[in-house]
Amino acid sequence: MPIQFHELVIGDNAESQAARKLASLLADTAPKYASGDVFIVSNFRAYGYNTQDIDILVYGIFHNLKISLNKDSKVPFDVAAVFDESMSKARPEPGGEVKNEAWPKPLYVNEICVAIELKSSPPELVRVQNSSLWVDYKNKKNHDVLEQIRGQKFVMKECFNKRFDLKPFVSGIVWLDSFTHEDINVLTTGTNLTGMLLPATFEFKTFLQAVLKERPPYYSVTGGYFSMGDSRDKSYETVIDKFRNHMSIKSVPVGRVTKKKHETLSQTLLSNTQDYVKAIEQKKTVIIRGRAGTGKTLKLLRIAYGLVVEQEARCLLLTYNHALVSDIKRLLAFHGGEIDLAAELNVMTLHKYFHSLLAGFDLIGERELILTQSNEIYLGKLRKLIQVVREFDCDSRELAALMSANSSLLSYDYLLIDEGQDWFDEERDLIRLLLGDSGGLVVSDGHDQLIRNDKHCNWSAGLDNNRVHRKPPERRSVRQKRSLVQFANEFARQCELEWNLDYSDQLLGGRIAIVKDLSEKWINKLLEDVAANDCIAYDLILATDEHETRSWQTFFPHVGMPNKTSGPRPLAFHDMRGKKKHDSNNQFIYSVDPNESRLMHYDSLRGIESWALICHSFDTHLARKEKLDHAVRPEIDGMYRLESDEQRAQRHASLWGLIAMTRPIDTIVLHLQDESSRWGKILMDVANELPDIIEIWD
Repeated sequence: MPIQFHELVIGDNAESQAARKLASLLADTAPKYASGDVFIVSNFRAYGYNTQDIDILVYGIFHNLKISLNKDSKVPFDVAAVFDESMSKARPEPGGEVKNEAWPKPLYVNEICVAIELKSSPPELVRVQNSSLWVDYKNKKNHDVLEQIRGQKFVMKECFNKRFDLKPFVSGIVWLDSFTHEDINVLTTGTNLTGMLLPATFEFKTFLQAVLKERPPYYSVTGGYFSMGDSRDKSYETVIDKFRNHMSIKSVPVGRVTKKKHETLSQTLLSNTQDYVKAIEQKKTVIIRGRAGTGKTLKLLRIAYGLVVEQEARCLLLTYNHALVSDIKRLLAFHGGEIDLAAELNVMTLHKYFHSLLAGFDLIGERELILTQSNEIYLGKLRKLIQVVREFDCDSRELAALMSANSSLLSYDYLLIDEGQDWFDEERDLIRLLLGDSGGLVVSDGHDQLIRNDKHCNWSAGLDNNRVHRKPPERRSVRQKRSLVQFANEFARQCELEWNLDYSDQLLGGRIAIVKDLSEKWINKLLEDVAANDCIAYDLILATDEHETRSWQTFFPHVGMPNKTSGPRPLAFHDMRGKKKHDSNNQFIYSVDPNESRLMHYDSLRGIESWALICHSFDTHLARKEKLDHAVRPEIDGMYRLESDEQRAQRHASLWGLIAMTRPIDTIVLHLQDESSRWGKILMDVANELPDIIEIWD
């Protein structure tokens, strides 16, 4: 039976029409002797991943697809040279013998997996610059297509591995369906993009050659043949079922917390933030100030939403940690609607942003861990980049031409900064330089919630007052119920912190519990309470120190945590009692399972929101922060300059405590290892002051 082509086409847009055309092109020119199955999927959505939309996905499994390769054949795109490279790197297998048979040699194609990015722009709007492929748009900023497809390839690899139990090599192809073969040759001559771009029409063999461009086929020196892809048998029935099950996911599951946040996000921007819009249009730096829980991050998202929907702008939101990036991505994925909000509003950590900038200007290597080195080394690199930008004194497009990679970072109309108080001055100055006179900067300022250093970053420094728009700091909690606000205020008072948030008269109630033995019954009780309040398991967060994971594993033995050396690992796991947890410290994945709770490090809680929060070994966590602060003493600023080391360490730990306390809407459970410890005593004193609202669980 010849190769069967299966169209899994969603909708009737340009991508779905192109998928049908692709199926026809390949079916008409595929070799008749071969057998297998090729799945062509349009508008593939990888829910749960930060990059989730793929124009066309192609996955093929073949049983006897053999192509004869001639060493000196003049095949299109000069693929023969790629095959020669495979041979030059070939080595005999252990105990084997080099088999130098004469050409032609067979290439066995067992499996292909391809992400296709469709571009319909005419040739005059497409250009190659350095190692980038740029598409120019009339009404929006340009972007690098190859950078876009690199993200799609990673997502496909992870998705196939985790959800389909398949591990193919993923190739990326750009289909320029307004180009002829001649247009492609003109565009790619003298570049390293030869063979990676497809014109409007092509044959099956040309498609295979483009797939092979990124990964030369394996050459068996003992067998004298080439091969590509996993040769293990895979049935059509198994693969098609996996695709259909995945495509049945229409959206991310959400509960009451996300629904309310989405309703707030979707309200028109002009409803109660008109002054911010006016200031943005006047190219002022907009600063939103307030303590934890006063709605700064959500206000940033609402402003970004308005800019995307009402002005068709491209926005980049920079925040502090991967957990918050994933949480926001999940919210944007739920949004739906005619506008692809997740595509026009990008979210990333400030660490990734500055690392990519430095690498793009060749000041560090792509894999150089500059942010794990000393602050002075990192800030020195930023000062060097500031000097480079000042020397060239050009606009963002001209600067992008200087970058060897990641130039799309300069293509945004607006930048929105979360937790801006915790930035270094050099980071602030570089952002201003890159934006130039265009303005487009919105900053949330969380006052004294400082984690990266102890010096407040002043975003109005050096600017005339008429170039800055800011209001008095917000002091009313818009997240938490009254009892939780009172609890945080009393904790701050006991720790001698200036805090004292107001609560909303519309958010009454709330629950606080202190527990010495965190047993299974309390976890089950919280999950039942979450469900009873129209929430899902995702709305329960399990917070722990990175150094306290063994205690969690007592109750959840299959819990895994990120490894310091290899980085975060994607995890979705069951414990022995059937409860599921999602590792929210992972930077690439957000949960799409309604039965998964979030497992998070304390260090990743800032900016996160939940219905309920369990703080494991909370007293130990604060003691560790206090001890850590003695070891590292950054520059001290302002009113805290006269503090002793001990006072400063205690204040630092107290602020970490308030970060956790201000996350949940309804319920917080604090697990204490030792109630007679310094922090255990403080928390028990708070309980004694507020006996009507704090429970002690035995």
